[in-house]
Amino acid sequence: MNKTLIWLDDERNPNDPQWQAWQVRWSPIGHIGVDVVWLKSFKEFKLYLLSNPWPHGICFDHDLGEGPSGYDAAKYVIDRCLEENLPLPLFWSQSSNPAGKENIISLLTNFGNHYNKR
Repeated sequence: MNKTLIWLDDERNPNDPQWQAWQVRWSPIGHIGVDVVWLKSFKEFKLYLLSNPWPHGICFDHDLGEGPSGYDAAKYVIDRCLEENLPLPLFWSQSSNPAGKENIISLLTNFGNHYNKR
């Protein structure tokens, strides 16, 4: 059974040859035996998580165009973990927004440090 990686990004297509290196650089779960699901908005992200098995990993972009950001998606993941006792997926951020990337990684790292000690 393959692992599932969500690639949340409104612009960068993970299957585009220009972004092929992402598999090694940004995937927190590797690239062998991984099914990548490309989602472009918070709305798509939320709908996917509500109707599919919980992912093994998530790569977050911060700026998702109009509407909620990747940071909002990270907060949603935390809420679902707490409400449903789900494991925190492995994560990383490919965002070109340095502050947004740091905010996402810090939020999820801090949550994981406390959540995993329960």
